[in-house]
Amino acid sequence: MSIIKMKKMVLQQKEAVDKIKQIKGVYCSKDCSDTVFFVADREEILVDYLNNNDYSFQIKEIEPSDKPTVLLKNNWFSKPFASLITDSHLPHYGQIDPTSFYTICFCILFGVMFGDIGQGLLLIIFGFLMRKKGHYSIFMRVGLFSMIFGWFYGSIFGNEEIISEIMQQAHLSYYRFGLLERANTETLLLAVAFIGIMMILTAVVINIIDKYLEKKYKEIIFNNNCLPAILFYISALILGFMVLTKSTSRVLLVISLLILSICCIILLLDGTKEKRFGIISSSIIKYISAVMSFLQVGCFALAHAFLMYIVYYLASLANHISIVIIIIGNLIVMAIEATEVWHQCNHIIIRTLHGFLSDEAGSSH
Repeated sequence: MSIIKMKKMVLQQKEAVDKIKQIKGVYCSKDCSDTVFFVADREEILVDYLNNNDYSFQIKEIEPSDKPTVLLKNNWFSKPFASLITDSHLPHYGQIDPTSFYTICFCILFGVMFGDIGQGLLLIIFGFLMRKKGHYSIFMRVGLFSMIFGWFYGSIFGNEEIISEIMQQAHLSYYRFGLLERANTETLLLAVAFIGIMMILTAVVINIIDKYLEKKYKEIIFNNNCLPAILFYISALILGFMVLTKSTSRVLLVISLLILSICCIILLLDGTKEKRFGIISSSIIKYISAVMSFLQVGCFALAHAFLMYIVYYLASLANHISIVIIIIGNLIVMAIEATEVWHQCNHIIIRTLHGFLSDEAGSSH
């Protein structure tokens, strides 16, 4: 869960660059003129090779302007997701590796949108069988979260009665969150909005830490992806808590408005006279739209439940082939939903990371 440490080597002879880049662990700069970057633990091998061939070289410190190749090192659970991060040109060299954050968010969002015990089990089996081919091993991870949320939804291949009956016969207490129950729709949307805010805040904290490591202290305060974003979302969480609990507390309302005012003041201080109010409006629109993008997670969860409801409704109209309809319906829903949910998870999280880790990214390998 980290960025592999690299070193910078400047060579005097062009032919040395051509030969050294064939050695494992060596990565050339964009122009490939005289600068190569290499994995730190390969230094002894490279130095011996260059000395034995009488090549002149210098090992220097990596500068922020160098933008070296980014290599990620992750644990077995997060490793399949690393390529999705680097494909999106994240992160910078020397910053925090967001792969673990991406992995957790991806699995949770996938589980919310595709919660079903039976279908999740099939995804695990599919991921296991295809684990050596590209990104398909990710299905093993997300399938587990599909099963977890499927238990919460009480759904096995779209059937929402089996678990309740088993638990009732075993005299065990069980709460099922019915997705298609009208009373739960508002709760679902508020829940995914809360999840979205927490994920955004985590991205903001990552950005603040990166700014601190780069010694950009002023940006920590004034950049709209740093302190102002935290203040805005804290204010939003307080207001959301008041809505959920139907609180009429004036103290909470004043605190929330005070925090929001501080956020606006910070944004004002950073802008020019001509752009100050534009900065405030554009920043607040950005904060709100970032949360709104998470609401589609709830919509996909409802869509998945509704599609399975249609499958069982069609099966009830033809009892003599009902099992065939259920099997084919499950396969069709899985084929359509799993692919679409995958893309939605990736789109939402990458959009969040790019939105709140705003600097131009370095090159990736």
